[in-house]
Amino acid sequence: MERRDHWDQIADIWEARAAALAGEVDPYGVVAMDAVPLDDEWSILDIGCGPGVTTVQLAERAGPNAVVTGIDASPQMILHARNRRHDAIQRGLITPENVELRVADAGRDDLGTGHDVVFSRFGVMFFDDAHAAFTNLASALKPAGWLSVVVWAEAEHNPWMALPVSAAEKHLDTSVDATDPSAPGPFTLADRDATAELLTSTGFDRVDVIDITQPRRIRHGKAREWAAVALRIGPAGDAFQAASAEQQEAVVDALVADLDRYKQPGPTGDWLIPAHARAFVARRT
Repeated sequence: MERRDHWDQIADIWEARAAALAGEVDPYGVVAMDAVPLDDEWSILDIGCGPGVTTVQLAERAGPNAVVTGIDASPQMILHARNRRHDAIQRGLITPENVELRVADAGRDDLGTGHDVVFSRFGVMFFDDAHAAFTNLASALKPAGWLSVVVWAEAEHNPWMALPVSAAEKHLDTSVDATDPSAPGPFTLADRDATAELLTSTGFDRVDVIDITQPRRIRHGKAREWAAVALRIGPAGDAFQAASAEQQEAVVDALVADLDRYKQPGPTGDWLIPAHARAFVARRT
């Protein structure tokens, strides 16, 4: 399956997840936003914007004269982003001129020039050619423009991502390796030093790395809901979607059982699963 088709296929699930989390503090993207002195007159690119949550947040933070352009390869993701933009305008959070949205491959398509910021929350880990992609991002920035992106750290520091795969492998005829850092995927940029070197070799300098060790929180009573979504949007998604209803139920049961070790004390305790991300903040040379 082409990568664009994959993201189109799960876009509705991703949007439902974003809607369910509305109002909760994002412990990852906010770090990358805080690291950049957003200005009311700036042009900002949001790479891999998905359903537009971060695009709207950036516009709110920067001010009514800023222009934030959300970029995603998935037309279905951009459709959800346009709906979120419309809702934010209706609520008076942003102006109609604040947010633009484009279907594009940020790794190879023309993104224009002279932008002040390139931002991404977990949207730059899936490039087929990371060196060419970051070179393209650098060319979109003005000299001394800012790059601020969040990526996942090493697999061993993110057990929450392996849990759905393990549960699927127990009940489905599938074997998934989501931890290969050499392949496009969640851990492509997990190596701190290698990613910093990638940035300096593609047109950036003054690279700062911020570790974010906030656990993934699953709210009380939401374990099954989280499990079903995690199985659909994660590396085992294709196998899970192809399974029978009975098999899917068994996999969800297995995943919920595996969460027990992370449940907090008390009758209404949440689940807290260790997680580790990094924000890379740099300037164009």
